[in-house]
Amino acid sequence: MRAVLYNRILLGLSFVGLFVAGVLSLAKVLHVSVPCGAAKSCDVVTNHPSSMLFGVFPIAYIGFGAYVVLAALALYRSFGPLGGFRIAVVLGYLVAVVGTVISIGLQFYSFVVIGEMCKWCLTSAATMTLTVIVYALLFQELAGDVKQTVPPAEARGNWEFMLPSALSVLLVFGLAIQGYSLDHADSMAGTPIVVPTNYSLIPASPNRYGDPNAPVTIVEFADLNCPSCQQNSPLVKEFVRQHEGKVQLIYRHFPLPSHETSELASAIDEYAAEKGKFWDYTMAVMATHQETKDSQTLFDIAANVGLDVADIRKRLGDSNDPIFKRVTDDINAANKIGVSQTPTFVVMAPGVAPKAFGASQVRDALVASPYNRFISGQ
Repeated sequence: MRAVLYNRILLGLSFVGLFVAGVLSLAKVLHVSVPCGAAKSCDVVTNHPSSMLFGVFPIAYIGFGAYVVLAALALYRSFGPLGGFRIAVVLGYLVAVVGTVISIGLQFYSFVVIGEMCKWCLTSAATMTLTVIVYALLFQELAGDVKQTVPPAEARGNWEFMLPSALSVLLVFGLAIQGYSLDHADSMAGTPIVVPTNYSLIPASPNRYGDPNAPVTIVEFADLNCPSCQQNSPLVKEFVRQHEGKVQLIYRHFPLPSHETSELASAIDEYAAEKGKFWDYTMAVMATHQETKDSQTLFDIAANVGLDVADIRKRLGDSNDPIFKRVTDDINAANKIGVSQTPTFVVMAPGVAPKAFGASQVRDALVASPYNRFISGQ
């Protein structure tokens, strides 16, 4: 009966993996951050280019698919004919070994190269490693005749039916709760913004993308080093491009104190704006998908987009340079209306009170009432 016990453990581990990989996959689908505490280490790892296969396919999806295969093989061994039991063990063992090698490799890359740790990714790696160990025990148990080691399905009791059913219910319920939580995680979602009288959220010389006469205006407060900004800001910019003449984007800096080079990045970005390369530099920094901790990297990016690094360093040496004032003005504007997180998108339209949205809600809000009548003519 130990073979049956091992198989039940493997079934449980596969459902644990399905939950973990499912949460990571939901975060990718919803373009939000996984819950990971104030340090945001998970954001850094899950938004890093290494989290995408060939730059387009999230590795989280592959992990979820691997756990689906492992769960299916465990269920087959629970209910299928004994003749296929050993083959299903071998196949599962191979999937688990490959999955473990990949998982450990990704964790090593996270620790050594990225310098951060994702608790969810680490949990998945641990789950896959335990799966390999249990498969090794099960494989050893099957050294003899399978029919003498494994009783037929009808002789194993109700556990073979109750366990998968209970695990399935828990998985669906858990992912539903996490999905809802992730989709509603933005604390400023749809929050009315009080703009002081005779005060404009659009500066005199804004960093603008889109038609200045567009009826809908998005004022984005963002940090170039913020993982959620790096993931979602380009998507909002693309939304503006797709709705030419209907919506414009105004970018304002809100460098967070927790990111040591964010103020420097913002100042260089304002220099880039003077040279007509604001969006080139902004998107290039965000495309790194990681917090830049070495200031030299920011200068290298500036050089890559055609900026004069020597001139930038000279300008940065003068604390009274206008590039610093523009960054300070943006920070003051954010504080004036109560912005506390990045990215925050303030949406304004004729006859509609300004409202603030977080990363996961802004695009859905733009295609819903009351903004849809301006953007799509509904």
